[in-house]
Amino acid sequence: MNVQFLLKEKTMKTSVVIPMNEWKKIQNRLKPRSSDFWETLPEHVRESIGRGQKQAAAEQVTSNEEVMQKYAKYL
Repeated sequence: MNVQFLLKEKTMKTSVVIPMNEWKKIQNRLKPRSSDFWETLPEHVRESIGRGQKQAAAEQVTSNEEVMQKYAKYL
């Protein structure tokens, strides 16, 4: 790839110039997927995530330390 840099005061790179075909390749890689990730999840998974978000908002949570202490004997 033929990359050119635009400089400020001979030392500070301020911009990059790349060939148009390379720019198009980059844009194609960065395009958002046609389907939304959330929509690909099964309904029961979305419901479970929703319940967890409500519990977290209501501060009905258990710290990782507490969980690890409780279940350490199984690890």
